[in-house]
Amino acid sequence: MSCQIIFQMIIHLTYSIALLVKGAVKENRDCAPALYSYFASVLSNIKRSHSFRKMIAKVKCKCQLILFGDVEYNLLLKSTVIDNMPLQVSKERSRMRKTFDSFRKAMREELQALNLPDIQEVLSEFRVELNELLKDHIVSAGPDYKLGGEVLEYRVQYIFDKMGFQIELGPPRLYDAIVRPFEGLYPEKPIVVEVKSSGKVGPSREDLRQLDDWVFELSREEFARKEGLGGGCDSLAWASYGVITKRHTHPNPHKGVLVFNGPIGQLFENRSENWLGEGEKEFAQKRDFCIISLECLISWYNGYQKDNSVNCNFWKVIHSISGILPPYHLCDA
Repeated sequence: MSCQIIFQMIIHLTYSIALLVKGAVKENRDCAPALYSYFASVLSNIKRSHSFRKMIAKVKCKCQLILFGDVEYNLLLKSTVIDNMPLQVSKERSRMRKTFDSFRKAMREELQALNLPDIQEVLSEFRVELNELLKDHIVSAGPDYKLGGEVLEYRVQYIFDKMGFQIELGPPRLYDAIVRPFEGLYPEKPIVVEVKSSGKVGPSREDLRQLDDWVFELSREEFARKEGLGGGCDSLAWASYGVITKRHTHPNPHKGVLVFNGPIGQLFENRSENWLGEGEKEFAQKRDFCIISLECLISWYNGYQKDNSVNCNFWKVIHSISGILPPYHLCDA
């Protein structure tokens, strides 16, 4: 019997197995990732030639569509590393469902005991608690390159907190956080952090304008524009012959920092080096904003884990940069 015939028999056999497994997956969708992982590993172990690899790729594609249906879910499964033990996965998911059911029941009972609490206040408390759960390693944020939305905000806040800085969470629908230096660290000027994510390569002009709004409000720039930063009688300037003045700064200056992750789902190593548009770069430089990619922020955090003095340099570099913050290894002199 020729090798080609043997290969065809194997393909028909695996295709038939996929059809049989389809029914089991319908009954318990939770086992789908483990089944696909096991099925793919079996096929990988019997690859022998270039032509056979082509045929295996075709049958894997067919069986994958039979088992799981939609393409987006299949792409997710390809990146999932799970032991080939479907029953254990199913038990873990079942236990998680029971935990969430208990949580929902307890939450409803506690909130019903109150007199119609404001939903924004409840959400604010939940945000704080979720952040604490992440810091205590009770929950995981997931792979960094996939993070977006509130989970990304938690991850960024976690990094600043672990590096020793003081974090003050922003009000709902406003800025994400204010970060202040620890005692003895200069400059003392706090930073206002806006966290953004997108399926695009870099942040938009609208993202930067939003950060500009928060800096405007927190720095009390409205007062500076109305009253001016100079003019009138400045007794300190008169006494020091103009060497010292208290009129040429904002009432409460803040440094604007934007942390960006994108394109979401694309591995860091596959992302473009030119991720900030020229117009956005110019906008950031004119307003003295520091723009940080999530990958860059993580590089500084990793450096801090090896050397706890890195946070001092990190803080100073943020304040000295107008534009993109370089990764840690480029600033480590």
